Amino acid sequence: PQLLFARFKPEAIDTSARAAVVEVDIAAADDASGVKTAEIVLVSPTGASRIRESAAMPARTEARVTIRLSFPAKSESGEWRVASLVLTDESGNVRALDADSIGMRAGRLRVR
Repeated sequence: PQLLFARFKPEAIDTSARAAVVEVDIAAADDASGVKTAEIVLVSPTGASRIRESAAMPARTEARVTIRLSFPAKSESGEWRVASLVLTDESGNVRALDADSIGMRAGRLRVR
C-alpha cells in the first residue's frame, strides 16, 4: 500500500483546560488487493506519552479514512510527531512510515 496523503484537522489543539480531539484524514492506494487498515501512533515531545488509533479502510484500490485521536486534558504541550503510520493491504503487505516519510508539516501536531 502507498500513502497518498495524511492531514491533521486541526493542525494545533489546546488541552490546557480540557480534552481535545484531532482528526487525521488518510488516503492510501494499493493497485493489487486494496487497502485494508491504517494505524497511526503519535508521540509527545519528550517521548513519555503515546496516542494510538487504527481504522479499517474500504477494500478498494484507493481508499480514505478519518481517524479520531483523543488527547486528554493537560496533555504534554509542544510538538507531537507521528512515530508511525502503518498501512496494510488485503494481501497482508505492510507499509510503515514515520514523520520524516510523511513530510514535515503532515507529520507534526502542535499541542498547547
